[in-house]
Amino acid sequence: MVHAMKKNLIVLVLLLMGGIASAGAYNSMWSVQIEGRPVYFASSNNSVVIGSFIYNGSWTSWVYMIKNGTLLWGNGYEDRRMSGILMSGNLVYIALPNSIEIFDSSGNFVGNFTPKGKILGLQKDIKGIVIRTSTGFYVLNGNRVIENYEVGVPVAYVNLEQKKFLSLTQYAQKLTCYDFNGNKLWERNFSKDRILTIVADENGIAVSHGYAKEEPAYGYIRIGYVSYMDWEGNLVWTQEIKAEIAGWARFLAMDNERILAGAGVVHLLDRKNGKVITRIETYEDSARVFLKNGVGVLITQNMWRNYGLVYLLREDNGRILWSLKTDPILGGYFDGKYIYVGVPVGERRSEVRVYSVEEYIPKPKTVSPSQINSQGENYWFEKELPAVAFVLILIIFLVRRKRVKIKNDPA
Repeated sequence: MVHAMKKNLIVLVLLLMGGIASAGAYNSMWSVQIEGRPVYFASSNNSVVIGSFIYNGSWTSWVYMIKNGTLLWGNGYEDRRMSGILMSGNLVYIALPNSIEIFDSSGNFVGNFTPKGKILGLQKDIKGIVIRTSTGFYVLNGNRVIENYEVGVPVAYVNLEQKKFLSLTQYAQKLTCYDFNGNKLWERNFSKDRILTIVADENGIAVSHGYAKEEPAYGYIRIGYVSYMDWEGNLVWTQEIKAEIAGWARFLAMDNERILAGAGVVHLLDRKNGKVITRIETYEDSARVFLKNGVGVLITQNMWRNYGLVYLLREDNGRILWSLKTDPILGGYFDGKYIYVGVPVGERRSEVRVYSVEEYIPKPKTVSPSQINSQGENYWFEKELPAVAFVLILIIFLVRRKRVKIKNDPA
């Protein structure tokens, strides 16, 4: 009975902790209002850069630098829609349709760069900033071009370590891998499926793909999949994303252990074998997903019902640690400590709200430097603990033997 009471008490404490987490989620650290609809985010050194745009007969874009809730500077671009933002050290890279503009964190103009072809996106690498275009890619160190490859095909992802890059066909049904000389290494055809999202690192490639199937009862039902490949083109696994009517496996995030994929029903997958760890059934209109620091973040919206949802979950088992219901969410971002959500406050303006979730992030298990040998092994537990245990057992044995001897001594 006592055991049962203890067990119930533990469950009650956990439920109360969960309730406190959800209730406290409504208090944002800070918020700031901006022009346009926030889409692109980048952060560094307690600063965040937000890229927003709006269409009113033509596209207008804005960029804002915010630090600890204070707006430091902003720029506007008429008749231009940006395609990405990155921060690297003290520099901010802004991708416009045909040029890259570079500013420092104080808003000072550092330089610009106009590549050949249409800019498709930016990519951050340890070697520099990669600019992907419709005809090739460039690598920048600061504001200086250090590598330039004109390959004649659109570039979807660049692996600088292995000197390979990925390209999609016009209708996004075939993925092709090339070396930096433009030689085709392999290709994978997804048949009737359309490739929706690609995420990759130096170890592998995850692709979300799907198609719309006609169903008499529903009109069209979307079928989605995630496929994982190595850089040699070998298919490791494919997992169906059972989104039912709610959407494709459109959104995708990946780290060393897990993959987070989906839209209306988001799946947490084991990167090694594609096994489904958990499914989060939100059935909302869309989502943004992130995997960082041992947690996953899911940001959804429901424009028809006028609300948005945010979830923070453990990446090892999928347990939800923190959740938030708020106004319709236009855009979102997670940098490993803070969750940023943008909500509308008018026809042209938005409010960006920031929530700290650092206290809910599981702390990694650490070992003191004195317990680790030069080979990186846990020296204490693997080497010393067995010896210490043996000594303790020997001492206990000798003490017990001495007591028995004294007890049996006639004197």
